[in-house]
Amino acid sequence: MPRGTSPQYFVEAITAARRVGPPHPYSEEVDFLGTTAWEYQVKWAEFPEEQNTWEPPLNLDETCEELVASFWEHVDIDTFTTALEGFEVSATSEWIGECDFCPVHIPSEHYPQVLSKTASGASTPKPRS
Repeated sequence: MPRGTSPQYFVEAITAARRVGPPHPYSEEVDFLGTTAWEYQVKWAEFPEEQNTWEPPLNLDETCEELVASFWEHVDIDTFTTALEGFEVSATSEWIGECDFCPVHIPSEHYPQVLSKTASGASTPKPRS
């Protein structure tokens, strides 16, 4: 990989979301990727489901904005603003199967989150060159 470039992963689908923090003050404009109140379970392209990881919105750049918005439309957009901390919502397998891949460039300062171990102990996806 050339120096100064970040690795590229491909998000196959957002399979679930969980509330990890308090909601932000009410705003008429919903910013799915600009909040730290939610984490997203990411299904990485070309990797088994055992290697899905929970990612903060910071690790999903604007290329995934449409995918994340589609996820919320699918599971009920009102949940985004009304769910309490600890709440988790999942997409159906039918919706997951219809998702388009989106490339994500992960800056090196976020590697610890992206390259952490999954619950099963397996390593998470390695970057593509």
